[in-house]
Amino acid sequence: MHNQPPTRGHKEQQMPSAEEILAQQADAYKTAPRQYRWQPPDGDYIDTIEAVNIGTYFKQAGIQILGRIQEGEFEDKVRSLGIFTEKNFSMLADVVEIMGGDDQPSALAAAEFLKTKIGTPIHVKTATRGEYTNSNIAAVIPTTVADDIATEDPEIGYEDTPE
Repeated sequence: MHNQPPTRGHKEQQMPSAEEILAQQADAYKTAPRQYRWQPPDGDYIDTIEAVNIGTYFKQAGIQILGRIQEGEFEDKVRSLGIFTEKNFSMLADVVEIMGGDDQPSALAAAEFLKTKIGTPIHVKTATRGEYTNSNIAAVIPTTVADDIATEDPEIGYEDTPE
């Protein structure tokens, strides 16, 4: 006896090639959320909040904040300002506080609050530690002349925590 599968009445199905499968997945590729892993060199930047995305990151539900650099060599480049999952929701709460929000009852509520801040100018600090580069929101940048005068700091032009 041979160890071959029975062939009676069964046609051998040919598997599609990798190229055929990828061609069928073209729409999925076009609509896949981008991670925006690019980061500029270490330093201080002025960004605006570009988007607040809710999705799956690192196989967990989470929130990603995107920023758009507003000046200099990297003007108009979009980058991640953080991906927040259950293990670092305390950092998301810190961002909400920096952006002027109160304690939120959930990460979803925090994301909804941050969506109201899209377009807000922010001071972002980018720093490399080991092999990772992180960009963190340090402060909201005042947008009125009165705020600018009241919070003037000769080093960076504003305080990290305006009062």
